[in-house]
Amino acid sequence: MPTAPPGQARSSPTATTVHYTYSLAADDALVTAEFATDAIGWQSDPGDESVSAFISAVNHGDGTLSVTLMPALQRRAVFRAAAHRRR
Repeated sequence: MPTAPPGQARSSPTATTVHYTYSLAADDALVTAEFATDAIGWQSDPGDESVSAFISAVNHGDGTLSVTLMPALQRRAVFRAAAHRRR
């Protein structure tokens, strides 16, 4: 299966994944997975794998890291990667 563009979801007949790439030098940014059942009311993934399961992280050696998650919700939802400024 081809890799999706950064920040995009990809799917196959058996699974959907969320894939995003970010710069490791952006230490003032926090990238998180968010989900919504209506594409309006976005909620952050609590990180306990109740919303998404960690699949892999790949350090490309060029200062970027790619992360792949698989949605774990048992209901229809929209997923996205969102960047926030660290406090």
